[in-house]
Amino acid sequence: MTRQTAPKNSPVVEAVRSAALDLDALVARVDKTLSEEMYWLPVRHHSPAIAGQVGACIRQRQPKIVFIEGPHEAQQMIEFLVDFKTRPPVAIYSSFRDDAAAAPGPDGQTAAPPRYSVWYPLVSYSPELIAMRAAKEIGAQALFMDLPHYAIERPVPLPNEVPAGQPAPKTPTQHRRRDLDEIAPRSEFYRLLTQAAGYRSWNETWDALFETPRAERTFEGLRRDVALFCAAVRATVDPASLVDDGTLARERFMWKTIRETLADRKIHPREALVVCGGFHIFLDQNDPEPHPPIPEGTLSVTVAPYSYFRISELSGYGAGNRAPRYYELCFDSHAATGSHEQVLVDYVIDVIKEARQRGERLSPADAIGATQHALMLARLRGRREPLLDDILDALVTCCCKGNPKTEATHLFEAIDEVNIGTRLGRVTDRIGRLPIVSDFYEQLDRLELDEVVAREKVCTYALDKRQTKDAERSAFLHRLVFLGLEIGSLQREAAPFGQSIFKEHWRLKWSPKLEATLIERNLHGDTIETAVTTLLSESLGVNAHEAGPACRRLVQAVDMDLPRLIAQAEQMTGHAIDHDDRFHSLADALTSLMLLERYAAYRSLGKQRLEDLLRRCFDRACFAVPEVASVPPEDWEQVIHGLLALAEPVVQRSDLDADLFAAHVERAAKISTMPFLRGAFLGVLTEMRRMKPEALAAELSAYARGGVEQQVVAGDFLQGVLRVSKTAILLGATSLVAAVDELLRAAQGETFLNIVPRLRAAFETLHERQRDSLAAHVAELYGLKESDSLRTLATSVGAARLMAELDAEAAAILSGWLGTTS
Repeated sequence: MTRQTAPKNSPVVEAVRSAALDLDALVARVDKTLSEEMYWLPVRHHSPAIAGQVGACIRQRQPKIVFIEGPHEAQQMIEFLVDFKTRPPVAIYSSFRDDAAAAPGPDGQTAAPPRYSVWYPLVSYSPELIAMRAAKEIGAQALFMDLPHYAIERPVPLPNEVPAGQPAPKTPTQHRRRDLDEIAPRSEFYRLLTQAAGYRSWNETWDALFETPRAERTFEGLRRDVALFCAAVRATVDPASLVDDGTLARERFMWKTIRETLADRKIHPREALVVCGGFHIFLDQNDPEPHPPIPEGTLSVTVAPYSYFRISELSGYGAGNRAPRYYELCFDSHAATGSHEQVLVDYVIDVIKEARQRGERLSPADAIGATQHALMLARLRGRREPLLDDILDALVTCCCKGNPKTEATHLFEAIDEVNIGTRLGRVTDRIGRLPIVSDFYEQLDRLELDEVVAREKVCTYALDKRQTKDAERSAFLHRLVFLGLEIGSLQREAAPFGQSIFKEHWRLKWSPKLEATLIERNLHGDTIETAVTTLLSESLGVNAHEAGPACRRLVQAVDMDLPRLIAQAEQMTGHAIDHDDRFHSLADALTSLMLLERYAAYRSLGKQRLEDLLRRCFDRACFAVPEVASVPPEDWEQVIHGLLALAEPVVQRSDLDADLFAAHVERAAKISTMPFLRGAFLGVLTEMRRMKPEALAAELSAYARGGVEQQVVAGDFLQGVLRVSKTAILLGATSLVAAVDELLRAAQGETFLNIVPRLRAAFETLHERQRDSLAAHVAELYGLKESDSLRTLATSVGAARLMAELDAEAAAILSGWLGTTS
């Protein structure tokens, strides 16, 4: 092996030196790997600089086989990826169902088999995609060599027997795959490098070292620089993390695939080329450990159209690309001219145009200023051409007319828009559609909803479920929403009583995410109906002991017109009601059951069965009321909703035990330590005519006659009352106003100032007409009649200013209280 000396002017060499690492040792490791007979081509996913060299390298070396870091199970997808009709961005989608892991649960029900899925996005400047195309061009075979994701994402089964005296092993943690973008920033080399060079982020570090065009840098020089950088990262990363994230397991499979393929096809290593992440070129070729076994199960692999947004960091994609469209501009510009000079101008102009459309007052002078400023920032930072970081800093400096945190909203939105772009991919028709995707389009056509696909505008549909076609449309749309497809939403609009169960208004719009979501649901079934049935059945099993969720699932089964699951959900609902003792869950279940009762005749549901479920649910909810008598403030809203859910039917119906409900509400009021909840309980009793409004007002007066601590929380008590009771306002306004007046007269100094915001918060919950009614009683209390004329209240400017300040302070305090109790 001939040892090569690292170029003195290499930025990576300087980076290694600045990080105080052993340069000679790292260079020796790089030399050893790069001088092997098999040609290692280190890359970074979505790197335009490296992608621009991959094709030329393969065409020059003319290998017989090109190993690519891609999912081994997707080998058959390569022909579709390189098809001339396929236009990136696209993505390989691989999903796996572990059928062998579906085992009976404690209740005898078979648990749903685990499912695992992953997307592998590819853009026009992905080195892997360019390698596939170049291999096809020269007649070489391209072969994916990465370990299938489901071999490391699935938990390793625990042994059935544990040797005596040995502790039981812990359930293994599922591995989460990482690439260079996640590994490098956690290395000691990166930490030392950023300290020495002043880089502010991982993206800035990579772009400064590799993406900036350098006239003196050859492809072999770039290859060595990437290898040296990755060697430094690998030398300073925690070795244990490479076990935890599955990196070593993947590398064992990669090397086994390379070794066995070359042997089976009698290909000499010098006739092979490997395109993989730079971190993996230093895999241990002598590692005796085997890779994890590839499990058997149901596997589905396809290629789907993708979008730049889904690839971007804004969508949450792990190995994200912060600016897919910007880097595409860099790739295209470098391929055409060898530099990025025009990219700077085009990018700045696009941002300015987009910001102007959003309302920013920017001019050509701002574009010129930002361009020049980016060039100067790059020189100041020792760069030959501006990076994206320099351009962004220049745009904020020159185009933001104030504090960026408050004045640059539209500018940042414009930057995001230009960074990401709107490009959508296309896949060759030869690949065909998955069955669930075909079923989706067939259903759209059959139900005459295909206008949604044909137009990019919002389509509105008013459905009357008494009509057969509209009923089928409604069920289909409810199924799509349940599956998580972003196709639109049901608009909740007021309808005449008795018609709301028949009338639905939908707003639908096509989304490029639709097919991707459908593909993700493929393992749940080959049609929309079977996928929905599978998911709903699984969720019924999960919610077997939760009354609220179980009843919501029953409503969903009815909405989606799934007769078999309706019967199953009814049975499980009864079981859940009998085993759930949580008030909010039972109250939620009661609301769902009342809705289903209205559906009964229309959907041919067993009305007698529903009435029995409703009574059982109501009774158990009543017994659970005292359990929420003193819950913390964050749970108050649930209690209010639950009380209203029980109070409304008990007033309207004769088949529910009103005495049972009143008795437990009264008990809750007696034991409650929370004035807000105590007010709510007593308010419910007043609404049920089990407590006179005058007695309720006397309870408020008791707070006025108590000590300071009692007076301060009187507003909370009143707020609880007013949240649930209109009777206290309509029939007991006089006594209620008198009690509030007594409270205000009794409060002194700081106590008064603390009471006012709480009382104001209580009255803010009322409607305007209710406040007007109370105001009339206040006027009457003070001897004013509607016919009386009010004299103008004269005051000084200073007094008026003080009153305004006090009102503003009260409003601020009120805002805090509302935020705490909401």
